[in-house]
Amino acid sequence: MLKNAIDWASRPGFASPLKGKPALVITASPGALGGVRAQAQIRDALAATLARPLSRPHVAVPLIATRFQDGRLVDTTTLEMLQAAIGDLLTEIGQLAAARG
Repeated sequence: MLKNAIDWASRPGFASPLKGKPALVITASPGALGGVRAQAQIRDALAATLARPLSRPHVAVPLIATRFQDGRLVDTTTLEMLQAAIGDLLTEIGQLAAARG
């Protein structure tokens, strides 16, 4: 379903609204791998839209149910990882904006 949504968002072809835009891939799952196997496929799908998936960091959150309490993220390691990844994305966006003037 996500792949289909990415495909729809990539239209029309080489004039995709995703073209040249940085993208951060974050996966999470109840299992021990955190969706890490899906990341390569998501990155490939985004690259096909001419988006610019960040090569680092790879953000995969395993055992997602253990990271939350009463609907709030309580795992500080996960929180710090997400904050760093979002910071990297914002830096990339800022650099692209500066380059475009």
